[in-house]
Amino acid sequence: MITKVIKTDSSMLDELAFNRLTKKLTATFKGGAKYAYKGVSRSDWRLLLSTHNNGASVGKIFDVLIKKDASISYTRLGE
Repeated sequence: MITKVIKTDSSMLDELAFNRLTKKLTATFKGGAKYAYKGVSRSDWRLLLSTHNNGASVGKIFDVLIKKDASISYTRLGE
């Protein structure tokens, strides 16, 4: 499977999808906004997935690993 999608229980995020070949993470937020983040490492994705599977806060980990990483570029989708 090239792209894995998870529905989260986060109050901030509705869904995360990661393409392991392109290293692109697509995040759909609760309000409906959708963003693509480029250059996300597989280890960061695995940590997000592990956080989700353990019932911890995916939103907090996403904020630290993805949103605050200046090396990860992003674009808003669907505008």
